[in-house]
Amino acid sequence: MNSMPGNSQGGTGEFVGMAFQDITLIGKVTGDPVIQNGFAFINLKTYIRGKDANQQWTDTPQVIPIIFDDPNKIENLVAKYIKDDRTLLVKAEYKTWGAQNENHGFFVKMVKLGPRGGQQNNSRNIPG
Repeated sequence: MNSMPGNSQGGTGEFVGMAFQDITLIGKVTGDPVIQNGFAFINLKTYIRGKDANQQWTDTPQVIPIIFDDPNKIENLVAKYIKDDRTLLVKAEYKTWGAQNENHGFFVKMVKLGPRGGQQNNSRNIPG
């Protein structure tokens, strides 16, 4: 049995188990989606809260690239409803691919549409 460092069994530091690579993000789409070769790409601007050099809490903007690979979502969701300044809640899975895993990204599992810029929240749940 492998174990973490510092325990009574003096383990190797290797953790064997299921890897969870899911993420949930809430943010606004920046720019319009790019749809090509069976994929749709969006950038989602969200904020990460942390302390600055003066130990004051601050929100730092972070733009996260999001990838859609489901043709149904691309045609019926991305092309019709996802545009610049649209608020989204995205559940995604981090994946890598390529001979040496040189490519990586967050692939959509579920999206919940929020309001477009200046609109009231009339959200619509689109399950994965």
